[in-house]
Amino acid sequence: MLISDIDRKRLELLNGTWRHDASSSGKEVKLRVRDAGSNKTVIQVIDCFRNIVEYEILFSYETPVAMATFDYGVKLYRTTGKYSQTTSKHINQWIQMWLDYYADDPEELEELKENVYNVTPEFLEGMIIFGRSNNG
Repeated sequence: MLISDIDRKRLELLNGTWRHDASSSGKEVKLRVRDAGSNKTVIQVIDCFRNIVEYEILFSYETPVAMATFDYGVKLYRTTGKYSQTTSKHINQWIQMWLDYYADDPEELEELKENVYNVTPEFLEGMIIFGRSNNG
């Protein structure tokens, strides 16, 4: 399923809000890096004030390939980019991990299945820009 205009705007707002620029937003986030298996890493973006994970991004090797957001329920985003068979496997395993997590709750599982979106590689890369340089 392609990402809707409403969700795109919501994610752009989330990304803009969480780009840490202390001089303007004052928001503070911390990053948690989690090993997710062989050549897979998850970076979680955590709101320091509320101490909750706002979103997380899956990296296959050094490439961001999927993301989960946690506002208004869990939503999953997978890249439309074409990568190796191994990277495709990483993405599918990660999506399946989330589906398995909700397997005991059929209503939540169906809602999550409806909230898996395809996004461009550039979109995911844009979600990992956390600061701005004043040096140009």
